[in-house]
Amino acid sequence: MILKKMLLYFITCFLIILPVSLSAQTYAIPGQIEAENYSSMSGIQTEACSEGGTNVGWIEAGDWMEYSVNITAGTYNVSYRVASLSSGGGLSLQINGATYNTVSFAATGGWQTWTTVTGTATLPGGNQTIRIYANQTGWNINWFSFASTGVSTPTPTPTPGSSLTDITNLGGTVSAQYYDSPTNEEIDKLVDNTTSTKYLTFHTSGWVQYQISTGYVVTRYDISSANDAAERDPYTWTFQGSNNGSTWTTLDTRSGEDFPNRFQTRSFSFSNSSSFTYYRLNMTNNSGSILQLSELAIYGVPGSNTNTATPTTPQQNTATPTPTQPATLTDITNLGGTVSAQYYDSPTNEEIDKLIDNTTSTKYLTFHASGWVQYQIGTGYVVTRYDISSANDAAERDPYTWTFQGSNNGSTWATLDSRSGEDFPNRFQTRSFSFSNVSSYTYYRLNMTNNSGTILQLSEWAIYGVQGSNTNTATPTTPQQNTATPTRTSTPTPTWTPAPTATPVGGWRVVWEDNFDVDGQPNSANWNYHVGNGYNTGIPDFQGWGNGEWEWYRPENSYVQGGNLVLRADYSTTPYYNVGGRDWYQKSGRVTTQGKHSWTYGKIEARIRLPKGQGNWCAFWMLGASSDGSYTSNYNPSSSYYDVMVTNWASCGEVDICEHVAASTTGFANCFWDNRIGVYPWDGTQNANYGNDAAYYGDVNVYKVYSLEWDATYMKWLVDGVQTHIIDITPSHLEEFHKPFYLILNMAIGGTLGGAVDAGAFPMYMYVDYVRVSQK
Repeated sequence: MILKKMLLYFITCFLIILPVSLSAQTYAIPGQIEAENYSSMSGIQTEACSEGGTNVGWIEAGDWMEYSVNITAGTYNVSYRVASLSSGGGLSLQINGATYNTVSFAATGGWQTWTTVTGTATLPGGNQTIRIYANQTGWNINWFSFASTGVSTPTPTPTPGSSLTDITNLGGTVSAQYYDSPTNEEIDKLVDNTTSTKYLTFHTSGWVQYQISTGYVVTRYDISSANDAAERDPYTWTFQGSNNGSTWTTLDTRSGEDFPNRFQTRSFSFSNSSSFTYYRLNMTNNSGSILQLSELAIYGVPGSNTNTATPTTPQQNTATPTPTQPATLTDITNLGGTVSAQYYDSPTNEEIDKLIDNTTSTKYLTFHASGWVQYQIGTGYVVTRYDISSANDAAERDPYTWTFQGSNNGSTWATLDSRSGEDFPNRFQTRSFSFSNVSSYTYYRLNMTNNSGTILQLSEWAIYGVQGSNTNTATPTTPQQNTATPTRTSTPTPTWTPAPTATPVGGWRVVWEDNFDVDGQPNSANWNYHVGNGYNTGIPDFQGWGNGEWEWYRPENSYVQGGNLVLRADYSTTPYYNVGGRDWYQKSGRVTTQGKHSWTYGKIEARIRLPKGQGNWCAFWMLGASSDGSYTSNYNPSSSYYDVMVTNWASCGEVDICEHVAASTTGFANCFWDNRIGVYPWDGTQNANYGNDAAYYGDVNVYKVYSLEWDATYMKWLVDGVQTHIIDITPSHLEEFHKPFYLILNMAIGGTLGGAVDAGAFPMYMYVDYVRVSQK
């Protein structure tokens, strides 16, 4: 929270421009090219990318980048990884002044909110210079890729319900780039149908390959994490196909993929109509010098081509696994349960029952950007996978961010899986999402937010599990519910693995957390309270915590209920208190870890659902441990008690991880400090700030994870894993940000930022699912 009335401040907008290595490399087409690897350009710059590495940004109409390429003549599906805050964008692919492909795209809602758009181009062969030309202003690009549409005789992509075969069970040959594995961790362990073994190489990156004599059209692959060391997991990769083992077509590209749990199997689906006899996975790990995975499965339908050549990779291992019988997963949406939704504003023939009718030719649609769908069944099932299918049109309506939850009473929910930034590049595309779970539930709910705009839609939802022991005969209370009796007769049978203990990924390890599991007062080992209006003796003008806020903080307005820390704001027509001749009509809550927990560097995150009422001003933020404000641990202080606000601000340092007002779809990512070297008493002329008042939040009335990644070099702000702001903290006058900070959660009312207050919006609630601190 910004202490505005105490100070005069200036905002320095800090922009990081990363150095670009101009490349003279010639790139092969088909293949993928990173946008920043241009040989020449006009008008563009690069920046840190939320998907790893850098991307090209600050693009205006008329800007361009050029690349040296060697093209195998043919027709290609050309995919572009793009982002745009609000205006959308458009580009052309040019060779020698001629345009071969043009695409346009809608706004994605953030400069680091990525989507893939695809077009078709027939390209001439040989060495060429291609140009990506900006037809419109206001977008970023991370990479672009070319996938051949005619490498082999096309076989139609399987329709939903077709049977996919795991071709790694058909006696083909598995091989690898490196053969430095320890005993019993060799390449043949990769396809032995058990996650209790693994393949390991002492390299950061490497490929694994599978060859089969008869071609298959592959549209899905599964990767399983191994028993330990999450930093060794695959993190970024390409999945490729070939018919000669030397010329490769990229079928799927992934970046920033985490495996939160050990022995976790994740499924990756994509569109493909070409048959190949070789399939290769090119991987880079999270960090360190070891790469490992326990299982690779590759699913497809038979094609028409054959290849009897023996691979030339040395030390190849022939895999002839003897599959164990996996637990059979049932699609429970076929068992006659009840499907319902948060909203029933669908057009005719696009109602909620269309969501589980086993055909992607129909869909469920609501005129809301966010909403939930729910399925209830009388007998509990342990679910470990669900499938989502995109609909016929308008990719911006696809689910983009969501949580998948389970419940046994329809009111208390456990989050089983969370996804952010998920794309459906194609229409009628089904994607599978697997996770670890050992709990049985009778209700399952999908809470979704779309890509952009005000319409949310999906064509199919399938939920897979094994029967549990609990039953629930209650009828859901959601209005206009629809009872589904679909007729699907076949279901996939992937392996079900119980949930092991989670291991943090990306090098982060949890050092402190509060999950708010016990109802009542917040854990006194973690939290204190601020009480009062921030009154400072002798400085009455600073009532309202320095910002003219209208609330009086009280401990009873901060409590734990239903797995959340709840901060509640109340309004009374008669004043709660009168101080300094001013009446105080609003109460709210503010808790801190001051004097109990503080940290220097780490990943600081909280999963929060914010209110939207006019006048609320919520924040998840930090102050330096040297701050001199007072606080209390007493849950029942006297009505006359109040705390003294911080007087050595901003020399103690402040970092706002999440700061939000009313119903805005944007927020604030700020930090404040004393512009002089060393810690001094506050001086209003010396305060300084790096701010970002356009961090994209979207609908804040759904749970989102607000994070700060902080080390000795940078502070990075993220929302649901997508970076919204970054600053360099290495300059010497920023010494405040290399010292301990404690955490604060609060909901202010009114004041210099909260503005006018709507009495009809009370009571207002800020829900905090968890707060977590991780360090490397």
